[in-house]
Amino acid sequence: MQYNKSRVNKFTLKSGYFSLLAILFCCSLSNGRQLDLQYSHVGLPFAVFYNPLLIYDDSGVSFGIDTRYTDKKNYDARAALTVPVAKIGEIENALAVGVLYDSYDNYKISTGFGTYTKYFRFGSSFDIIRYDKIQDEDERFGLSVNLAFGTEITESKVVSLVFHNVLVDERNDGNLHGLTLGFGGALNPNVLLNTRFTGYIHQGKVKRTEGGASLNFYTPNFILRNNVDYSMNASTGFDITRNQGQKIKNKFFMNIGVSFFRKPALTAALIGINKNESYLAFLYNSNKKEYDGAVYSNLEFTESDDGKQFFHLRHGSGKIESWVLSLEEGGGRAVRTFSGGNVIPLTVEWDGLDYKGDLVENQAIRARLVIQDTRRNVRESETIIIKR
Repeated sequence: MQYNKSRVNKFTLKSGYFSLLAILFCCSLSNGRQLDLQYSHVGLPFAVFYNPLLIYDDSGVSFGIDTRYTDKKNYDARAALTVPVAKIGEIENALAVGVLYDSYDNYKISTGFGTYTKYFRFGSSFDIIRYDKIQDEDERFGLSVNLAFGTEITESKVVSLVFHNVLVDERNDGNLHGLTLGFGGALNPNVLLNTRFTGYIHQGKVKRTEGGASLNFYTPNFILRNNVDYSMNASTGFDITRNQGQKIKNKFFMNIGVSFFRKPALTAALIGINKNESYLAFLYNSNKKEYDGAVYSNLEFTESDDGKQFFHLRHGSGKIESWVLSLEEGGGRAVRTFSGGNVIPLTVEWDGLDYKGDLVENQAIRARLVIQDTRRNVRESETIIIKR
């Protein structure tokens, strides 16, 4: 992984075509995609491709696959997997691997490592890029190392610095030194802001700049039958790119999707469009790792001698954002709902009335408690049955 000037000169003179292809391919890799976020409610399995600092930001084993399509000659697809590993003291870690394939039969394999502490985050990734159309076998592979540092400046707001191509096998116009400043966070529980700015430098001059911003909107969780919740997602934003001596290129995008939660795993699907491309993605997150303390959801029911009925809500010591206690009849129709913010009462008394004020009689009522923490992790209790 050392800089070799003689090999670079040989490489540059030998294949101008390869340099052009490298630039095009690396630009397509570095430009922000619609799920390349600094902060997200649906997990960050693709972080290994653009910001290894965020690898740890998934709350469990996560997997993602997405693709974008411009035309028959210009498309790509990628898949990534992130797995949390053993905690060492107060330091928590995660590993990630991802694969990207494009329409030119080029491949990129990225492996990454992320570390999270109370005050500081660190991430690194190692990229192997293969250019299939290069005739010389020795020149088909490219290697690079990326580093990232950052912290949470306030709760649920992340700022990061990513150093691209810190080390490469041989330097060329396609793997310039780069620096990305990124910020993302929750403006409120249902609106997220993500921004980034990148500069690529060669011999003291900025060769290419990139930037982008997006707003991501999430509806509150809706409770479906069979203990499944869902949330609608939508986002809009823009990306800009400017190569030295050329005009600024920009594109606007928007997408919409749906996320499903089930005890406590998350599955999400999104479809989107921008100026030239269509986009499709699927995500899964096991959501097994607990954040912000031991958050859980448990519900008990008692009835006093004088006929009063009480629900006892249990939730652990984590940071809570919202809670919902729902009562439904056997067919799934809502009978009564109790909800609130970050303070969960120990006991909720039910007077036996539905939301219309009518007495509920001769029915089997299903009750369950759903809790959401400050990282949008959803915990739900087992359903209990109450005979009326």
